Amino acid sequence: MHWGSWSQVSQPFRLFSPFFHLPGFTLGPRWGASSFRRCASTTVDSVRGSLSRAAKPRIILPIFIQSALMPLSVEHRRAGHIAVVACTGRLVEGVEMIALQRTLDELLVFGPYLVLHLGGVEFVDSAGLGLLVRYSARTRNAQGSMKLCAASPKLTAVLKATRLEQIFNVYKSESEAIAAFYEPSSSGDGGSHIRADILCVVSSVDVQAYVREMLGQNGYAVLTTGNLPDAVTLMQAVKPKLVVVSADLRRARGTHAAQKFSRLVDSLTVIELPPDFSHLDAGDAGRTLLEQVRASGLAS
Repeated sequence: MHWGSWSQVSQPFRLFSPFFHLPGFTLGPRWGASSFRRCASTTVDSVRGSLSRAAKPRIILPIFIQSALMPLSVEHRRAGHIAVVACTGRLVEGVEMIALQRTLDELLVFGPYLVLHLGGVEFVDSAGLGLLVRYSARTRNAQGSMKLCAASPKLTAVLKATRLEQIFNVYKSESEAIAAFYEPSSSGDGGSHIRADILCVVSSVDVQAYVREMLGQNGYAVLTTGNLPDAVTLMQAVKPKLVVVSADLRRARGTHAAQKFSRLVDSLTVIELPPDFSHLDAGDAGRTLLEQVRASGLAS
């Protein structure tokens, strides 16, 4: 964000050091506009006085203290039946919690299987931790599970100190957390009952949805993902009998995940989708794919 565009800031800072006046800046709840202008004016005057014998800068940049609010960034993707949610910033009561809660509510519509990547979370307050506890219980009540991964040492210490680590499944990495959903388990935490015979690996989420539901309606259990690292994780965890993959991902090279994926699929039956699959007539494309799956000998 450029210094000249502070008026575009949409979320207020809770604590900040008012070294200068910013027209149009959104103020926090503890600062009225008039009190902020008075404080800013006094501070700027004192700064100008101290610079009287030196070249005066045309712009005085803001200096925010460490406790300034850092918005929570939430990104998500699907790896098979699992929704992987990556959080970056502060998980605290307010707009940050609302953003995460809205995302989780939308994802739970498609199944109670969640992985929360917390490696980018710098601070969690009591309300934020309570939200994690609440959604962990919600997934368990729906016969699923919410797993945490990449938690910082500080958050890990908090979970141990509060003994809340006993209600969370915490893993070092996303791949370990995703794979755990497919491991045999007698604890009822959303493990061994998630199975699939076909893995579809294609970047387009719309093509994923089409292939998954079309083959599903014909009696096949299908997992889908849009990237090779997740594909490798699912292949090792689920051990599918057949892989449907887009032409570009099948030929991908140059990364560790791509090389590992290539080695794994070499021992499996592979159906490669043509480059223009997403643009073909849906009926023709679906019939051709279904015929290829049946020709592979995989029983529905």
